[in-house]
Amino acid sequence: MSSEISTILVLIAGGHSSGKECGATLLKEQLLSRFKHDVLNIQTINMQDYMSESAGCGSRAPSQFNFDQIKNDLTQQMNDGISDVIILYGLYALYDKEIVEMATIRTYIDCDADVRLGRWIKRDILQDEKDGENEQKKLELLLNVYLNYSRHEMKTYIQDTRERADVILPRGADPVGFTLVLDARKENGFLFRYRE
Repeated sequence: MSSEISTILVLIAGGHSSGKECGATLLKEQLLSRFKHDVLNIQTINMQDYMSESAGCGSRAPSQFNFDQIKNDLTQQMNDGISDVIILYGLYALYDKEIVEMATIRTYIDCDADVRLGRWIKRDILQDEKDGENEQKKLELLLNVYLNYSRHEMKTYIQDTRERADVILPRGADPVGFTLVLDARKENGFLFRYRE
């Protein structure tokens, strides 16, 4: 990477099962594909790694995340210059104003609540081992969490962070959406201007 350009921080936020992890993977793959002749060091960070161990299966309120540690780690990694791009993704990636100010690109993956619930069921229940009795218990637990915690969490904490995004992807983690993000930044001469 050129020494004149500092580390790029990309934030990817959105609701439960909206496609944040998939979006981070898509973005990383697109960057590596575009700049295949360059050595591009891309790091992805899942905010769940900063969640307190006491957080159960219910709501993941902002107080359960160690934002100070996230900021310290991001600052250190951005200053050490080892990573060209850092992608931080999670429910609360756009929640903390200081982290938002550190970012180069702020993305919110929007997705209909019913679609997100369907993805959540598919991911956490249907893709696991098939055990009818266990599946039913897991489904009951998941629906309980969704109805009693996650909907409230989305409405109270996450949904309004969409206002802090530079880009809102309305159809989930869409490859075309991330291509447009990269192309728009390239057109503005702001991101990756020294690469192509």
